[in-house]
Amino acid sequence: MKRKLLICLTATACGLVIIFSMKAAETVKSAEAATVKTEKKKVAKPVTKIDQKKLEKFQQSLKAAADGKAWGMFNVGECYFAGYGVDKNLSKAVEWYKKAAEKGHVIAMINLGECYKAGDGVKKDPKKTVEWFYKAVQKDNNSAMIKLAECYVEGIGVERNTLDAMTWYRNAAKNGNLKGMNILGRYYEYGTAGKPNLSKAVGWYYRAAKKEDVQGMINMARCYQYGIGVRKNHSKAFKFYRKAAGKGDSEAIYLLGKCYEKGVGTRQSDSQAADLYLKSAEKGNMLAMLKLAELCWDDIDYAEGLKWYMKAAEKGSAAAMNKVGECYQKGLGTKRNLTDAFKWFLKGSEHDNATAMFNVANCYQYGKGTKKDEKMAVKWYRKSAAKGNSEAKQTLESME
Repeated sequence: MKRKLLICLTATACGLVIIFSMKAAETVKSAEAATVKTEKKKVAKPVTKIDQKKLEKFQQSLKAAADGKAWGMFNVGECYFAGYGVDKNLSKAVEWYKKAAEKGHVIAMINLGECYKAGDGVKKDPKKTVEWFYKAVQKDNNSAMIKLAECYVEGIGVERNTLDAMTWYRNAAKNGNLKGMNILGRYYEYGTAGKPNLSKAVGWYYRAAKKEDVQGMINMARCYQYGIGVRKNHSKAFKFYRKAAGKGDSEAIYLLGKCYEKGVGTRQSDSQAADLYLKSAEKGNMLAMLKLAELCWDDIDYAEGLKWYMKAAEKGSAAAMNKVGECYQKGLGTKRNLTDAFKWFLKGSEHDNATAMFNVANCYQYGKGTKKDEKMAVKWYRKSAAKGNSEAKQTLESME
């Protein structure tokens, strides 16, 4: 009887040991799964058909994260950062980026650096920005090299140092990074970190252009157009501009338009230039918008000109803001409205445009669209004069 009882107790003990061992083995996985369950509860709400795919991706990422997969953790972080399939939560995004980064996910490391740089979901910390970028660099990541170089350029988390910046741009360029090649070329062209070396500049621009990089092609075109590091050759310049424009780049299309307008490397053609400016402007190029507005002005089509000046102003062009003000002040392409004119002149002034500052001063001096105020007029004339506006200087002399 005692022996049977001993056997039963021993069996029970062994069973308990096995159970406890199994429990211990599941502890780590349960900890991660617990986090996942919490996340799932947060998205357990009605969703539209469009949202369903986003939700499914989020849940799949959560499952992968629970299985300890770095890519799953990274994707969960991305979903939280963008509000994709779950409510946007930057602090949660940072948590998941850290989990992925600690498992060696290089893009998560870069994203963490960006979060610490911008203060997204975490307190701004320039040193941690550099720390995470450097960890990604250790994995030979080109984007991280560019970002680390930018830290040295801007003095973020490290002292400003153009030589160190150039080193990281060069490392990225040697690894085939196109942005690195173009920036390195610019460093050599302008002597940013030493004496200019135009042949090296052209060499790096050409390497980027050979890889079908639009910016590399534009840089090569510019070199041939103005004779930078190579013999001036407008025909070759035009070919590079045309090839870059063929990639659909708005800047390249605009520059090709300038070639046709000025007859650089090709027969001069106002109509082809205008067509290219329009194409570039429709792609959002601000310089093309300004050019189109000027062409409309020359054709006395003020309404169309105002349309393009307005679009350029919305893109941040101070010159365009001033022109919109002039349209409202003179009633060109729209009804005359001195109040709106003053508002646009003020906008242009806030963007450091000397002519707009002069116009603001003039409005205060004569009470156009605002209350007459000679002190404010003098203040704005002085600002405009300090920016080199000769008319403002003459007006000040006559007032004082």
